[in-house]
Amino acid sequence: METPLPNFYFMGVQFIHLLALSVWVGGILIIQAVVVPSFSYIKPSQQISSAMLAVILQRFHQLTLFCAAALVLTGIIKFWSWENLTPWNLTRYVAISLMTAVSLYAFFKISPQLKQFKLGQDSEPSQGIDERAVRLYRQSRPLMLIALSCGLTALLLA
Repeated sequence: METPLPNFYFMGVQFIHLLALSVWVGGILIIQAVVVPSFSYIKPSQQISSAMLAVILQRFHQLTLFCAAALVLTGIIKFWSWENLTPWNLTRYVAISLMTAVSLYAFFKISPQLKQFKLGQDSEPSQGIDERAVRLYRQSRPLMLIALSCGLTALLLA
């Protein structure tokens, strides 16, 4: 009895698809559950904490663009190659489309505003995060939660 060769094409496309979803969902969870709550324990200066939050959010927004591109590309490949349009797959595709739309909005609307927070030589004596940084984080938080719920849905249906 011969052992059949695995379908490396299927495995590779599926791996990239699930990796992009996992990185995106994991990044949201790390930012929401670890990074942001850490600011209340560390209490760096206002300038440092604002700059740190801005850099973290900017890089995350950039990362989500790569994840979105990978998800869209692998989704198209999967649909053309072996998937049928079932209600489950349609739900997963809608969730990924919503995640992509949220990512594009965050990248083009929120990320440019985050560039104003630069880490300079002199740090301000006040504690906490600058109110402008908090406002931008509050704008991106609901977007991240929408992407998180869509990402978990897409992972469940993958």
